[in-house]
Amino acid sequence: MRRLTPRPAARSRLGLLGVSALLLAALLAACGGSPSPAASPTVSPPGTYTAPAGSLPGSPGGPSAGTPAANQVVTPLPITGVNVSLSTSEPRQVVAHVSGYLPNTCARAGQPQISRSGQTVTVRIDIAQPADAVCGQVATPYRTDVPLGSFSPGGYTLLVNTTKTTFYVG
Repeated sequence: MRRLTPRPAARSRLGLLGVSALLLAALLAACGGSPSPAASPTVSPPGTYTAPAGSLPGSPGGPSAGTPAANQVVTPLPITGVNVSLSTSEPRQVVAHVSGYLPNTCARAGQPQISRSGQTVTVRIDIAQPADAVCGQVATPYRTDVPLGSFSPGGYTLLVNTTKTTFYVG
């Protein structure tokens, strides 16, 4: 019976493949280490801040609204749309229908914070995420209905984070 032996060219390709696999394994192991202490500091983009220990403000079991969360980066929720609806009953109740997105898998939205000054209503919705986490870069749609309360007849401006719209109560 005849024994099959690899040809010389096939042997050299197998050897090259083995060496390549070892180099790849060594490179992956080297990349898995922790960053060096001499690494440059990171700077938060405008409109963000890193908060001390706790959980997302306004969420159940978390600190009260306005209290920063532990090692969290807090930014305004990116808004993609705002619509306003009015009830037909008196006094007229106004609801803001807000849509936006969570920019990654770590981001969590806080409770909407509402303030009113004259004819202007401001709604702030923040998101928080761990400062040093590695998060999947997957945008997740976000929608919420924000009851704004009763309004007298007149024109109003609604500002949700950086998105402005107007509505009229007749």
